[in-house]
Amino acid sequence: MESSLAYVRNSLIGIYCKCGFLEEVAKVFERCSNRDVVTCNVMMMGWIKACNRNELVNQGFKYYTCMVDLLGQAGCLDEAMQVIDAMPIHPDSSVWGSLLAACRKFSNLELSRKVAQNLFMIELHNFGNYVCIAWNVGRS
Repeated sequence: MESSLAYVRNSLIGIYCKCGFLEEVAKVFERCSNRDVVTCNVMMMGWIKACNRNELVNQGFKYYTCMVDLLGQAGCLDEAMQVIDAMPIHPDSSVWGSLLAACRKFSNLELSRKVAQNLFMIELHNFGNYVCIAWNVGRS
């Protein structure tokens, strides 16, 4: 019963996204008692596509950043990097910063160096980025 309910819920989210009914998407998602990875993916990718179609680029960035942060804080650093690599727009400092913070949390020095290089190309003079990379180096 639960799997068929999840299927209907995910389909409803997908349809609402395709129609651009983003408020309805949020309502259905908030009412979900047990959100799984599929539900989160359907919701996030639907929002991003709807934002791209409606030329809401800033809104789309927000959801990419959330997805990268969600995966990163769960320890799925490679998956977070895959989301960044698949972005149809250039990642901004908030996306890279989210992944850099996750690299610090999980002591992934190799990935944090790659992330820092990209972040410094965008925000060379942001002192906080240097502090975060220093913490990453210090923890390894």
